[in-house]
Amino acid sequence: MKDLRATGERRTVSIEVEAPPEDVYAFVTSVEKLGALGPECERCEWVEPGVHFRGHNRVGDFTWSTDCFVVADEPGRRFAYEVGEPRYVRWTYELAPAASGTRLAHSFEILHLSPIYEHVPVDHLPMRWAALEDGMRAVLAGVKREVEAARDAQPA
Repeated sequence: MKDLRATGERRTVSIEVEAPPEDVYAFVTSVEKLGALGPECERCEWVEPGVHFRGHNRVGDFTWSTDCFVVADEPGRRFAYEVGEPRYVRWTYELAPAASGTRLAHSFEILHLSPIYEHVPVDHLPMRWAALEDGMRAVLAGVKREVEAARDAQPA
């Protein structure tokens, strides 16, 4: 069995958004808006705009906050941040032009296992990775809904 406690576990999901990459990028870098779209993250706020933000999360009765540090800021192309000190996961949004507007991919990569998982049986980790993947799908569906609604609301 693969050692799931090792670094490098990566999952990616994607969606097409009917809006130009610049509009999609503006939304995913507005962490205050983005934070409310997933099933775990309840809200985010910038601590140091463009550099460091804090996410507030919940799963059931368990709540926690994470410090997130921007590691890629390429307008219209890529936005990525790493979570924790030391950094244990990298979350990335990659954008590419598509026939309908923008192909938006969302991924995570485990840089090293968070201490919270040290006592979790290794055979339970695939369920966690699957839950994170489902959460990414929910976030992308929310981005699509919000960005397309904003585009539709603009005067012609």
